[in-house]
Amino acid sequence: DGLQHYTPLTLASWIIENGPASASQAATWGHRICLALGILHEAGLVHRDVKPSNLVFVNGDITLADYGLVGEPGSEADLIGTQGFIPLEGTSDPGADLFALGKTLYQAFSGKDPMEFPSLPSKRTSGVDWEKRGRGLNAIILQACHAQPRRRFGSAQEFATALNDVMAGTGKVSRRFVAKAVGGASLAAMIAAVADRRRPLATVGWDRK
Repeated sequence: DGLQHYTPLTLASWIIENGPASASQAATWGHRICLALGILHEAGLVHRDVKPSNLVFVNGDITLADYGLVGEPGSEADLIGTQGFIPLEGTSDPGADLFALGKTLYQAFSGKDPMEFPSLPSKRTSGVDWEKRGRGLNAIILQACHAQPRRRFGSAQEFATALNDVMAGTGKVSRRFVAKAVGGASLAAMIAAVADRRRPLATVGWDRK
C-alpha cells in the first residue's frame, strides 16, 4: 500500500533496549530538557506530563514532546499526568515539571520504575561512574524529587546549572540529603549531612524534616 509506519525512539524505549544510562549521559539529557522546560515556563506554561515516553530522540538529540496536557499554572491542585511522576501537590505549577524530570532521570539512571524511587541497584553505586558523576547526579535527583517543594530546585535554570556541573565532573553533593544503598549493608552514598548535625543521619532516600 506504500504506507510507511514510523515509531519514534523515546527515552522509555531506549532504556528498554539499552538498560540504564551512564550518569554523564543522563545528566546531558536532563540538561537539554531543562532548557526546553525553561522556555516553556518563561512563556507562562507548564507541560504536566514529563516522563521517558514523552522524550523523543530527533537526529540523536533528546527532545521534549507530547504537549497535549500543556496549560497555564493554576492555583488549585491538579493531579493530571502520569502516576509515579506527579508530586503530592499536583501538576499545576512549573515546579511539578522539574519534579517529573527528576523522576525521569531516576528511571534513566537506575533502570527502575519511578515508584521504586529512591532505591538504586548496587551496580549503580559502585565503580568509577558513581564516584565521578553518579553520586552527584543522585544528589540532584533527590533534590529535584524532595517531598517538600521548598527543598527542590527553584527553576529549570537552577536544575540545569546543577546538571552542568555533573556533566563537567565537578558536581558537588548537596548537603541536604543522606542516602544508603538498597539491597546491601554498605553505604551507597553519603549524600550530605543533615542541617542539624546533632540529629542522627536519615536512613531514607531524602530528608523529610
